[in-house]
Amino acid sequence: MRHFIGLIIATTGFLFAALPASAGFEVCNSTPAAHQLSVAYRGDADWVSEGWWTIQPQECKLLVAGDLNVKYFYYRATAKNRSFVGERYMFCTDSKAFTIAGKTDCQDRGFSRESFSEVEIGSGVTAYKLTLVDNPPQQTQKATPSAPDSQSGSLGEPFSVSGVFQECGLEEDAYFYCAFHAEGWKWNIYKGGGTPVGVMNRLKALEAGDLADFSGDLISFADASVEAVVRSVSKHGPRNENENLIAGLQGKWRNTADRASVMIIRGGEGFEYYGRELMEVNYLQFADQCEGSHGAGPVLIKKTPGDPETYCYVVLGWDAVSLQLSYVGAAGSGDTFYEKFW
Repeated sequence: MRHFIGLIIATTGFLFAALPASAGFEVCNSTPAAHQLSVAYRGDADWVSEGWWTIQPQECKLLVAGDLNVKYFYYRATAKNRSFVGERYMFCTDSKAFTIAGKTDCQDRGFSRESFSEVEIGSGVTAYKLTLVDNPPQQTQKATPSAPDSQSGSLGEPFSVSGVFQECGLEEDAYFYCAFHAEGWKWNIYKGGGTPVGVMNRLKALEAGDLADFSGDLISFADASVEAVVRSVSKHGPRNENENLIAGLQGKWRNTADRASVMIIRGGEGFEYYGRELMEVNYLQFADQCEGSHGAGPVLIKKTPGDPETYCYVVLGWDAVSLQLSYVGAAGSGDTFYEKFW
């Protein structure tokens, strides 16, 4: 039988005053099973994740001592024969005791990348206690497209686009966001920024590379990104050749002429590596043609954030394991052949 872990907040925090000895982040275990705990939080210079603490049944442990000068904490609790239902807050972990700075490139640094759950501490709180309890499994309800909000257009210019989902995560300033790519832009949707909670949960349920229709209000845009409020999201399958491309090319591609050169396509972004070094991140768009392609297509258009130029490649051929691109605009540059690998 699978068990699921829930939580309740056992105490409120202490405000700035005479501080008790237990100031910090404390976890208590009211379940009948021993749990291994890891936590993550925003440090002075970068994100920090650390673990593991073993907390026996009916035991409490202070995991982080001292004043809690952050608004959010993140935790992961594991136990034998039990499932931890995390959220899309991803941090680096290790199988042994660890303290890791940074939450990116976990696998490249020899760590695992796992989901954590969020705890909102609040402002001015120096001590906080979290209690693990057993929760029965919730009945799964069939997902249906969310209905458009009746106040559509009240926060910005109304929009309706088809795009590819990118991610949900935390920005460096600890704001939770979800993002998708559409029409050459990266669309960012922020928790608490006007998007209904139910729609935000539907975004969190999507995977990188999922195709969906999005509608809502466009708030602002700059460079290659958009801030928006989403009021409706509906997942769908590929409906044309360009959507077939973005869905079919998800994964790792290696340059056959230089096997150290790797392109990883995840969602609507391309991550260019040489060896283990990340060289650049590009926003990707597939279109019927581009300027200079003289009608040839489909094409892959790359844009690097902060660079006003775009770079276009004609897709000469592709299938599940091979890809051939020809750069538009450089005579004699030749074609680039990629092979997929795992």
